[in-house]
Amino acid sequence: MAARRQAVTEIPETMTYNEVMAALKSSRSFIDQLVADGDLVVYRIGRRKKLIDKRSVLAFFQRPFNAPAVDQRESLNLCE
Repeated sequence: MAARRQAVTEIPETMTYNEVMAALKSSRSFIDQLVADGDLVVYRIGRRKKLIDKRSVLAFFQRPFNAPAVDQRESLNLCE
């Protein structure tokens, strides 16, 4: 059974792969890995064009890479 698509009420702000690579100062393969891991939301336009949701790029910075280590230190009261 095919998944139902939600009605689009507004077009989200998007970035190209090149814009995201420049913003994150990273390679195409790193961006592809973030997409594969579900950290970045991608919209496919036609067969070849892919745009990345700008909100997902901003949200990527809301979750620190070392969040589990920071949480662990806080639970041990080592962050004083």
